[in-house]
Amino acid sequence: GGRSIQAKQFCVDLFTTALQEGEVLAEVRVPARRDRRGAYLKLERQAGDFGIVGVAVATETTPDGTCTYCGIGLTGVGATALKPSKAESMLVGSKLDRAAVADAARAAAEESRPTSDLRGSAAYKQQMVAVMLERAVDAASKGRRER
Repeated sequence: GGRSIQAKQFCVDLFTTALQEGEVLAEVRVPARRDRRGAYLKLERQAGDFGIVGVAVATETTPDGTCTYCGIGLTGVGATALKPSKAESMLVGSKLDRAAVADAARAAAEESRPTSDLRGSAAYKQQMVAVMLERAVDAASKGRRER
């Protein structure tokens, strides 16, 4: 047998998923969109470490540069992956210029819920959310492959 779980219901808590005993994740489906561009950036001390902060961005824009879709995912700054909906909605309908992206980056940082640990203070991690979101939106809008 099998079942499908929406991504937003899959992550339940820190290192805890909605999988039940005996279940195995067999497939992840991500719909392909020709008009969607994305980027993923991860701040880590050294390659292979758990990410201190991770930012994934997907955008769609019109030919004149107006953002018609924005999806943002944050990792490392909450008990589960976070979707900063306020930041996303701030970008939809706007040009992805420096001011609009900076405002959305600050909103995403405010929406994050990091904890202080050996890898950095909560304030540092929030600041890195903003910095990395700006970089990821820039990379996605230019169609560059970032990692």
